[in-house]
Amino acid sequence: MKHCKFCNINIENKKVHCPLCGKCLDEEKVKSGIVNHSDIYPDNVVKSNLTNVICKIFTSSLFVLTLLCLGIDLLVNYKVSFSLIVIIGFIYSYFVIFRPIRKNMPLENFFVYLSFFTPLFILFIELYTKTFGWGVNITVPALLLGLSVASLIIISVKGFADLDMIKPIIINTLLITVLLILLFIFKQPTLITIISFLLNIAIVLFVLIFRFKLASKSIKKEFRF
Repeated sequence: MKHCKFCNINIENKKVHCPLCGKCLDEEKVKSGIVNHSDIYPDNVVKSNLTNVICKIFTSSLFVLTLLCLGIDLLVNYKVSFSLIVIIGFIYSYFVIFRPIRKNMPLENFFVYLSFFTPLFILFIELYTKTFGWGVNITVPALLLGLSVASLIIISVKGFADLDMIKPIIINTLLITVLLILLFIFKQPTLITIISFLLNIAIVLFVLIFRFKLASKSIKKEFRF
């Protein structure tokens, strides 16, 4: 087995270049100067390193800010009050935003992360601050609709040739359906929730009708049917 020192992975002996970064795996050619590592896909490693550095800077800054808020909270209020929201926000931003970016998570999975965990974070803030009405009734439906519309735009930009982004669209539609049912049970449905539900359904139907075969194939692949 050959080994790529840039990606730290083992590769089949018959491979000449690393499938991830494109670097030459023949060290003899590199040492002799026949092939230069920087000649092949030189931007890959640079962009990856730059992304990691930016994520580390943001993560470190948020961590320091979180500790600062916690310290101020304990000094002023002698207990954890508003800083708990900051702490949960830091945990949310690290595991849902920065860590997936550093791990090069596929965009469709990143959208699914946002669809699941952002409403939970909003619900926590709503319950903790006891300011009911703005989160589950307004912000969450608007968020799910926004993610679905963004997914549709990405699909259309790709010329409907790649329907991987149908995964977050379907999940958003299921989530908004469950939310609408719960709001009807508690007799608190809002106009934006109904609009979000109808538009999500319309987006799913549009994709299925416009590219049914490709959509069904993508659904089977994404949901392992």
